[in-house]
Amino acid sequence: MKRSATRSPSPIRRLVVLAALGLALFMVPGCFNPFSPLILGRARSEKPPEPSTPEGLLKLFAWAYNQRDYEVYRKLFTEDYRFVFAANDTAGRAYTAVPWTYGDENEYSRHLFQGGDGLQPASSITLVLDNTFQTFPDSRRDPLNPDLEHFVSIRTSVTLNITDVDGVQTNVSGQALFYLVRGDSARIPEGLGLEPSASRWYINRWEDQTTPSSLMASASSATRADPIATPGATLSVAELPARRGRADVYNATWGLLKRFYR
Repeated sequence: MKRSATRSPSPIRRLVVLAALGLALFMVPGCFNPFSPLILGRARSEKPPEPSTPEGLLKLFAWAYNQRDYEVYRKLFTEDYRFVFAANDTAGRAYTAVPWTYGDENEYSRHLFQGGDGLQPASSITLVLDNTFQTFPDSRRDPLNPDLEHFVSIRTSVTLNITDVDGVQTNVSGQALFYLVRGDSARIPEGLGLEPSASRWYINRWEDQTTPSSLMASASSATRADPIATPGATLSVAELPARRGRADVYNATWGLLKRFYR
């Protein structure tokens, strides 16, 4: 169904809708990484890494987030790509029967990086991965497959900080498991101008291992006179909009973030 052109919900209103579905968030103190500063505007701060190796692919993945570059990001995934929500993450219930696909990833990233369909883009994004990447054989593949070296997996820690146009920060942390495929064995999406190549790698599957949380008030906002801002107090859906000016940092799973911007 086509969305109304006049609808312009802020990210906070979308959080209210997701909270009504039982999706959870924690408010936690924000964090700052001095080695990966927030990107202002859309100017290139560094040359993009080459996805010619599995390690290079994940470095380009992080670069695309930090630069909010949709055109680069949408070229990182295979046509048969799947995202798997974290265990016990209720955000993934809608994708139990029908999985999260390449098309879903495109819509989520377009909304997050560029906005659209009534959504404002993030004003800043910082993503830090554990750059000591270790590759392992893809456990889903037959070990006797002669092309086994074309398929690898990498598990990495992730720290993602997103600030929206209202100044509200959403943090994601934990781990992610990526299954990667070399370009000469990958199903490449049409329309990207890319050909099968042994010198380029793609993400075929992403298993979220970030931590689910529950919606709670932030200790950084606590006041005795304000029960909504009391540390550990659970907020209701009706109270959530009242947190403006009181608490502005949340912790979420990556799966919830994807549902949020999808």
